[in-house]
Amino acid sequence: MKKITQRELRLLKERFPDEEGISRFDFSNYNFKGLNLDNYRFWRCNFSDVDLTNVSMHGAVFMDCEFRRSKLDGADFEFAEMYTCDFEFASMIKAKFAKATIDYVGFDRANLSSAIFSYAGVCDSTFIESNLSSASFDNVTVCDSKFIGNEVDDIRLDNMLLDDVFCDEAFCKELKACGQLNEMID
Repeated sequence: MKKITQRELRLLKERFPDEEGISRFDFSNYNFKGLNLDNYRFWRCNFSDVDLTNVSMHGAVFMDCEFRRSKLDGADFEFAEMYTCDFEFASMIKAKFAKATIDYVGFDRANLSSAIFSYAGVCDSTFIESNLSSASFDNVTVCDSKFIGNEVDDIRLDNMLLDDVFCDEAFCKELKACGQLNEMID
């Protein structure tokens, strides 16, 4: 895995001065561990098999990016924006998505245990066969999204705003237990 430095990342950012930010770059198998990506912009970049453990990405924008099989444990996406991204098989234990904008994002088969989504907006996204144990979705707005086949032990779902959400029986049961659903959805 190739280690990238903060200086190298800053020089790369200068090569892409337009509003799209760093575009069409293949970061696969890079190590970003401990770097700061606050307010960076990425478009059509490949972050597959990358180590982004404990990386701060406050206010970063990711458009049409892949993060398959990446390690994002403890990563901080607070106020970040993600559009059409794929986190399939990613490890995102204790990742923070507080107040993030998440549209058309796939978290399928990802490990999101103890992740925090509080006050995020989640639309047209999927959580299929993922580990959501002890994750917090408190005060999250969710629309047109799917929650199917997930591990949901000790998940927190208080004060969610839901619009056209498709969920399996286990997730609907958790929503009902939190007072989010008045009746079970078949």
